[in-house]
Amino acid sequence: MEKLPKSRTEAKAVGSSRYFTGRPCKRGHIAFRWTAGALCTECNREWLENNRDLRLTITRQYNQRNKEPKAEALREWRKQNPGKVRAQWRRHDAENREKRNLNAANFRRKNPGRIKAANSKYRRSHMAKSRAWCAARKARIRQAMPSWVDASAIMRIYQECPPGMHVDHIVPLRGKNVSGLHVPWNLQYLAAIENQRKNNKMPENF
Repeated sequence: MEKLPKSRTEAKAVGSSRYFTGRPCKRGHIAFRWTAGALCTECNREWLENNRDLRLTITRQYNQRNKEPKAEALREWRKQNPGKVRAQWRRHDAENREKRNLNAANFRRKNPGRIKAANSKYRRSHMAKSRAWCAARKARIRQAMPSWVDASAIMRIYQECPPGMHVDHIVPLRGKNVSGLHVPWNLQYLAAIENQRKNNKMPENF
């Protein structure tokens, strides 16, 4: 058991949130007590377990009354702790990646106009970055396209792509362990949402 102040007065003096007297409370618990209200932590736990609905109601009412101050405090905390914020987002992203990707794919499917407008706005605001990305992709395609391949066959595949479908590289050009070629037999039609989910995955991992 961690070493704690033995009285509430001592706990207040040293700034501890809890203290431990070693004596039982009025309900017989020998446990820590909260400095703020002198309440036994076991009594507090039992009350919370037995009054879940009331506790949730009180919490919602408190949050509603203090919505703006809590939001401002959270914004200030984030400003003061950028490293912790980044770590939280990375952990959340890792734990919810599949769900996030699915939600994003569904949103893109239902809002193609908004996605197109957002992409156009981003490209206009980041012209240099967009040009660099396009140049890099074109370079990857050139490198992955053998000199002997029938370029007109590849062009026909893109020209005949059905509306709402994407031309996908079966073995991705930037695979984790293997990179595919830009050749007709490595191209397929996929629904936009499926292509976005597939990303750079190998066929057996999709």
